Amino acid sequence: MTSRHPLPIFVALALGCAVSAAAQIGTEFTYQGYLEDGGTPVETAVDLRFTLKDATDATIGSPITVNNETYPGGLVNEDLDFGDVFHGDPRFLQVEVADPSGGPFVALTPDTEVQPVPYAMYATEAGMLTSEGTVITDLPTTITVPGAYFITQDLTGQSGFDGIVIDTDNVTLNLNGYTLVGVAGSDDGINILTGYTSIRIFNGTLTSWGDDGVDADGTAGGIILVDIHSFSNGDCGFDGSTEMTLIRCQAIDNSGDGFFSFVDSQFVDCIADSNGDDGFDDVGSSSLERCIATDNDEDGFVDVRDSSLRGCVADGNTFSGFYDFEACTLENCTASFNDENGFDNFVDCAIRGCVSTSNFVWGYLAITHSILESVTAGNNGSGGFSVTTCTINACTATFNGGPGFSGLAMTLNNCSALDNGSDGLISLYSVITNFSSSNNEGAGLNVISSKIHNSIATGNVGFGYQLTGSSAFECLAADNDFGGFSLSNSEANQCKSSSNGRIQTDFNEAFEDHGFLLQNGAIVRNCTALDHDHGSGFVDNGGSPLIEGCFAYNNSGSGFSADSGAIVIGNRARDNGTDFLISLGATLGEILDFSTGGIITSGNPHANIRY
Repeated sequence: MTSRHPLPIFVALALGCAVSAAAQIGTEFTYQGYLEDGGTPVETAVDLRFTLKDATDATIGSPITVNNETYPGGLVNEDLDFGDVFHGDPRFLQVEVADPSGGPFVALTPDTEVQPVPYAMYATEAGMLTSEGTVITDLPTTITVPGAYFITQDLTGQSGFDGIVIDTDNVTLNLNGYTLVGVAGSDDGINILTGYTSIRIFNGTLTSWGDDGVDADGTAGGIILVDIHSFSNGDCGFDGSTEMTLIRCQAIDNSGDGFFSFVDSQFVDCIADSNGDDGFDDVGSSSLERCIATDNDEDGFVDVRDSSLRGCVADGNTFSGFYDFEACTLENCTASFNDENGFDNFVDCAIRGCVSTSNFVWGYLAITHSILESVTAGNNGSGGFSVTTCTINACTATFNGGPGFSGLAMTLNNCSALDNGSDGLISLYSVITNFSSSNNEGAGLNVISSKIHNSIATGNVGFGYQLTGSSAFECLAADNDFGGFSLSNSEANQCKSSSNGRIQTDFNEAFEDHGFLLQNGAIVRNCTALDHDHGSGFVDNGGSPLIEGCFAYNNSGSGFSADSGAIVIGNRARDNGTDFLISLGATLGEILDFSTGGIITSGNPHANIRY
């Protein structure tokens, strides 16, 4: 959602929202949204005003105002109660924002359609069914007259038939906590026929039916299911349609999918467990809140489009936790212990506050054209993140079996890779800012044709930075085993390499690990190399590098080591094993000894200084 008029404190304001049922019976519902300014979460105090409207834009009840409230991570979570105003007519929520220090409220567009809270709105009606509705005493039964129906005992079906067929609009069915039991050769437990609407089903169990537990395929919308448990059926637990609402429904141990084929629907606190296919499959333009998919024989959540998921969990599924998503928003979701990937094959999605841990392959795989914010990948078998053309902000990869981050055309900001089994970051054509890479089993950052700014690489087994055709600016490499910076056809400016190198403890043999290893026309300017106990500061490894304005201090080997063709000008060296070790044929600024009065003048502007 975007503001109609500019706000004094925000250049741009967007809000992605979902409205969900409150847990308790009543008229209250929970508003959840994401508040951002130009892609950055808004965490400063704001005033929010919520106004409920009907389809004609007329206000219903009194607006609700929340003053001077802060929302960590930009995540808004407010309980709203406009009273008993949901009776089946469309309702829309207008959200306005203002600066607490003054200024008008500004409306965000578009308004959000509010689905009625089914359990709260119809709880009284359902509770009255035992005395006011029609009792269903045996199966099969076909309902052809609108009204309220209920059962008073467990009922068993017959081979070749559905249990209950709903063949009309406007039906409320209360199972009263009882079970509809199928038999061999039976069809659906409850079959809502094509084209019908305004069906409400509450509080019961469907088991052992030959086909689906609930079949609503082809219905016209307005189907509400609350506290329906569907397990051990021959196909799906729930076969859906359009504009359905499911609250606290469970699909367990069905031969097919747990929940299959839903559009423009809402799921709250639903569970799909141990089903023969997927947990939630083929979901479009829907919202899922606090839903769980566990131990399903294929994917947890799959083939999801234009939908929002908040607080959902995919655990222990045979394939991936979340697979094949397009144009979706996921917030605070978790994928763990899945036999393949945690989050796999996402296009044009926003993934915020999610966790992918202990999956057998990747934490996040084949994520393209998406935004990832405050996302974590840990203890995954093959790696943390594998992405293409994504913006990645404040994400972390730890203890993964392969690289922490791997990808093409990425923009990474404020991310970290720690204790991974390969390189901390592998990238091509990427822009990396404020990246921290520590204690990885490979290089800290291994990049091609990329730009790195203000990053840190410490304690990695390989080089801190392994750059090909890339640039690094204001970066630090410290305590990496193979050396600080390896530059091939790359440039480093205002970077620092400190205390890199190691001793091979089995043989007590020191590797010659250097601060900057330069090859194929590498350029280093205004960089520092110090305290390398097993190597040199700046080393020419071929390809005529340019070394300009740099400082080498207290390295055990040479401060500067260069071969023929190198350009070494305007540098400073102190307390190295050998300050300047330069071959004939190199372009070398005059070497001056500061201790004997050597200084740079207009006559020798490119001189090198030994202290």
